[in-house]
Amino acid sequence: MDKNDRLTAPKRAIEKWGKEAQIRQCMEECAELIQALNKYLRAEGSKDIYLTEEAMVHARKEIADVSVMLDQMEEIFGDSWDEYLAATDHLVELLADGKGEQ
Repeated sequence: MDKNDRLTAPKRAIEKWGKEAQIRQCMEECAELIQALNKYLRAEGSKDIYLTEEAMVHARKEIADVSVMLDQMEEIFGDSWDEYLAATDHLVELLADGKGEQ
């Protein structure tokens, strides 16, 4: 696969399936990530190493799916780098002041 194919995939996906469909797909992928993270926490709590590893692999897949959709959301809504930096700065401040709240 050509690197340019990956770089143009978000725009091409929106052109092919439409903005609304891709926003809804992003919502679905986020829901699947929520479910995978919940299953991971349940598996980890069970102390079953096999279940925990399987849940971790599933969570990584869902993280990747959400990442792909987030690229498309940036294509639709615009670059979010400034917002990302602000959120990261907020996290750094929370860590620095010792408060336990997000």
